[in-house]
Amino acid sequence: AIERWMESDAQRMARWQRVLKWSIEKAADEKTSTGTRYDALRLVGMLPEQQAFEALRPYWDEGVHEELRMGAISAASDIDSPRSIPLLFDAAKNESGHLRSLAIDGLLRTRAGRAVLVEGLQSGGLPAEALTAGQHERLAAP
Repeated sequence: AIERWMESDAQRMARWQRVLKWSIEKAADEKTSTGTRYDALRLVGMLPEQQAFEALRPYWDEGVHEELRMGAISAASDIDSPRSIPLLFDAAKNESGHLRSLAIDGLLRTRAGRAVLVEGLQSGGLPAEALTAGQHERLAAP
């Protein structure tokens, strides 16, 4: 529905394309405030898949500001692609607190993500206590 609305107005579509281009530039601009970079990263998830993953790649490295990692995890969760699953599972294993929970929530959005979570829990790659009670419930739901 939103695609038709966007495509129904050439000016609206052009503005949207400028916003998406801006999101890549602002996310990478270290002179830009962290909060704005986070917002830009969230928009990166709206880009075409290949372009989005290329733009998100640097934010999975160690030492990246936590708020920027949160933006990258959230953006990867918004991308409906199997390529998101290993990134999100890696974050679920290696992050803690809110970032871990965001990654797990992202995995819970798809059947394939849920399967990877189950496999990770069964193999011991992800401890059961990494999931909240609500996440365990969502994982067990059909």
